[in-house]
Amino acid sequence: MSNGWARILEESPANRFMAVPKRTKATRIPKARRVDVSRGEFNRVVEIVNRHTSLHEDRAERIAALHRDLEIQFKRIAQLQQELDDVKRMVAKR
Repeated sequence: MSNGWARILEESPANRFMAVPKRTKATRIPKARRVDVSRGEFNRVVEIVNRHTSLHEDRAERIAALHRDLEIQFKRIAQLQQELDDVKRMVAKR
């Protein structure tokens, strides 16, 4: 964090007094023992994973579309701001 708001937040006097939580060691998860699974159960798990994957892909596409829409909106806002600044300059010259 070295530029913009990040730098301002880092240099903020309030941040010097914020409590930093202590790191705790994560407990190890024991290795699972072999569990026999029927083909039907395995296929069901595969179906669930595939369904979740498709849901994530759909969400990713929606998010990408929202990003494109926002990019267009921000470009238009920048254009309008530029036009407004030009009008202000013309009025100030008079």
